[in-house]
Amino acid sequence: MWRAITAVALVIAVLAGSGVYLGYPLGPDQPPPLAPGPLVTRPPVPQTKPSQPPLPEGTQVPTPMDLGRLVPTVSTPPVGVSCPPRWLFFDNPALHYSICYPPGWGVTDFSTSGPLTAIPTRQLGSVYVVSPEAFPNPVGIPYMELPAGVQAWLEQAVTVTIEPFAPGEAREGCYPSTPISISGVQATWCEDVYDILPGPEARFSSEGSRHTLVVFLPLARPPDLHADAPPELREGQPRSGWQLNILVTSQAASYPKGKDLQWQIVGTVRVY
Repeated sequence: MWRAITAVALVIAVLAGSGVYLGYPLGPDQPPPLAPGPLVTRPPVPQTKPSQPPLPEGTQVPTPMDLGRLVPTVSTPPVGVSCPPRWLFFDNPALHYSICYPPGWGVTDFSTSGPLTAIPTRQLGSVYVVSPEAFPNPVGIPYMELPAGVQAWLEQAVTVTIEPFAPGEAREGCYPSTPISISGVQATWCEDVYDILPGPEARFSSEGSRHTLVVFLPLARPPDLHADAPPELREGQPRSGWQLNILVTSQAASYPKGKDLQWQIVGTVRVY
């Protein structure tokens, strides 16, 4: 199952509640053929926990295991690494990569109206970097209840989704096969065009409204997402063959004009 959620799902379906990814080839010279993708569902909005009675004196309160330490979304590049002027630098110590992104863009988990300043380590497995059109994010308001102008604004957003891709894992849509060099590392890429529709059924469309650039970048070492987990939970995790799955999603109509910037962002990704 394709774990990566395309950006339109993360900008639109996070608000709308559901959607369907539909792959469609760009043209006769764009193999391999695409396949329909997954049903996209809106992640739950965190709810305030009901108040609890005070614990008896002396009770040991365990440290929360669902957050871990916080990693800043903006930091200073290490020696030998640089970003374009005024761009921001983010380092993911769990997946062993860094990326630069333009001013006005931000990292989000779609639970707040504005960009995040830090990410808990246990959320580093899926990072979303979005363009200014994604802010402010109208948290808690169903997408279909938003004014038409707000919907149109959000649909212009570009989302960069970055997460690990395990060896042997399958994905729906195109499979990266065209070689390209990213920060001196041999990577592969492909591109999908698709529509997002309400309901569980997928229909192919030759006039897809969304475009996703898909890049596989080999990781130099396996992810450390479960480094603090008990040994029994870490057993069986592959030690090699991992790839960084980079998805850049935008409106299909705006991709020709915005592709240079999208590729520039992808080109800043560095694995270590």
